[in-house]
Amino acid sequence: MIRTDFEQKTKSIIDEALTEIDKDEDGQSKIAFLNERLNANLGIELDCQLELRFGKPSISEIIFPSPHLFANDGYMSEIWQKGHGLQRLTMFSFLRTYNDFKSKIDSESRNIIVAIEEPEIYLHPPIERATYRLLRDLSEGDDQIIYSTHDSHFVAVKNFDEIRLFRKIAGRKPKTLIYEFSLDQLISYYKTCYGIDVDALSLRHRFGYICDQTKNEGFFAKKVILIEGETEKYALPIYFSHLGFDVDNERISLISAGSVDNITYLYVIFNEFNIPCYIIFDGDKPDQNLEDLTDKKRKDALNKTKRNKELLKFVGEDVDEEAEYFFPSTIVNEKYAVWEKNFEETFHKIIDNYSEIKGRAKELYGTDSKPLTGRFFANFLTNECPDKISPYINELIKKIKKCEWTNSCLGY
Repeated sequence: MIRTDFEQKTKSIIDEALTEIDKDEDGQSKIAFLNERLNANLGIELDCQLELRFGKPSISEIIFPSPHLFANDGYMSEIWQKGHGLQRLTMFSFLRTYNDFKSKIDSESRNIIVAIEEPEIYLHPPIERATYRLLRDLSEGDDQIIYSTHDSHFVAVKNFDEIRLFRKIAGRKPKTLIYEFSLDQLISYYKTCYGIDVDALSLRHRFGYICDQTKNEGFFAKKVILIEGETEKYALPIYFSHLGFDVDNERISLISAGSVDNITYLYVIFNEFNIPCYIIFDGDKPDQNLEDLTDKKRKDALNKTKRNKELLKFVGEDVDEEAEYFFPSTIVNEKYAVWEKNFEETFHKIIDNYSEIKGRAKELYGTDSKPLTGRFFANFLTNECPDKISPYINELIKKIKKCEWTNSCLGY
């Protein structure tokens, strides 16, 4: 009886005290502010509401009862009873809420360093992308965000200068090396080699335009194969696998640049991080006699000549700068492979019944899509006519296996 009376009276006293303590200098609830910010700072729509509560104090907690964080996703319970993904997002929300609350109660400017190990754990891909943006938002202030990751959602080619690549080097005494590449180095390269003053924001926007999520995985690869488009990306792995070469097992990323013109940008980034790169591209030699080219066709040939020269210079080849047209013959080299015209001409059009097989592909897919047609040819040849597979596939495998990083392509 005495205990019950005591608990009732202490509860009344504590409730009154907490109400007063909870008020800030403007008379507003501090806990309400924290709860509002916790939910806002999740940054992601989860159909769940977080709520910080102070539980009913036991006699031992009369003065300072412990707070508990609850989450209501249709069932109100403490956060530790929810999934690990929500728990991890809540941690990020606490970081942002800390900043909000700090600025509200403390006029003195301070900053913190936040270190997170593998923020991607337990998160679905859309949430990973949102969390990456959240971390970038946090880093825009005075605080510094450092995290380790094995997920391509948490790096971006356009922010290459913020990445530090750690590699363990095997040997009698294993060691870890750290690679980085600054934006100033790239800007300096364009100035020195081309006499061009490139704006930093312009470079970031260009990389952001040409680099989607599939490009980021190159930072986690043992080697990178840079190809022109989706046709090669669909067909080459089928040919490689048929001959016992699995690029995934070899930790090799096959990255489509989307255009030959974009290959140099990607090559610079990955090569400067000491990642071995192998380039495969179309020389795009016109069918028409080069001397007979006029107007638009001539201009197109000159643009492709300039691009071909630039690509080969990046991989260390000497080119004749004075040559009006430059369309190298088909070759599989130590650092690159180039098809004089294009991939389809080299691998598929040489087959006797090319038109018949292409017709079957169109009948199956209902389209003339080059990537799908390339995939059909690769499946058809590996399953039904392996003797007609181009010998260039074997050569590619040999060269890619031997491909190693040699030096900076920027002269550093």
